[in-house]
Amino acid sequence: MSNGAMGLADDSKALNSRVITLPRLLLLSVLDELPEGEGAMYRELKAGLKMNDGILLANIRALIKMEYIVQKKEKFENDKMTAYYITPSGREEIRRVKAWAAKWGGDNGGLGQGNSVLSGTGNKAKS
Repeated sequence: MSNGAMGLADDSKALNSRVITLPRLLLLSVLDELPEGEGAMYRELKAGLKMNDGILLANIRALIKMEYIVQKKEKFENDKMTAYYITPSGREEIRRVKAWAAKWGGDNGGLGQGNSVLSGTGNKAKS
């Protein structure tokens, strides 16, 4: 990854911009925290993330379409429930986003003073 704002812009090209929404990032992050092979039930996601059904379902569908998560019907206490699992490509994408966000936030050579692409350009305001 490059340094400065231009480096962030270049690095962002490796990200899937369709995944950069708060609900999608939260879903992927929560599922990524689970051990390999474990999933979360819909009701767990809804309660834990405090999302309404419309937002949760729309974003789950989008992540399934991108092949970042999969859904499976599972039996739980004599009921069939839907569980969601992160895929290897979903894990890879959320890790790319986290690395990019860490750089943006200043970790690993982020945007410190003097790294601005606009340094030394433009007109200074007069007081």
